[in-house]
Amino acid sequence: MAGQRRLDEQAVASMRGVVITEGVAADHDQLRSVLRRAREAVEASGAVLVVSNATDGLDVVATIGCDPADIEHFRHIAADADVPLAECVRLNDRVSCESAAERAERY
Repeated sequence: MAGQRRLDEQAVASMRGVVITEGVAADHDQLRSVLRRAREAVEASGAVLVVSNATDGLDVVATIGCDPADIEHFRHIAADADVPLAECVRLNDRVSCESAAERAERY
């Protein structure tokens, strides 16, 4: 578990480094590479990179392992929206749902 936590921290640090140093204008392939490492570190099926926009909302700037149709609905959302992505940003932690049924019940 400690090893997994360290991998999680490295993945998050990698993502923050790209966002801070490269900004949204970063090369899409570079963003996907960071997402791939983060996804592997936490053994997730998909990963999403989100940035805050100027209107207190959130914009998805890169994804990997996610159905584009599922993401399109959340491409631009309010920071206070009752969805896992916004909750993840508000908590500054990952949010996990084991199934679609759990996600529907929670949100």
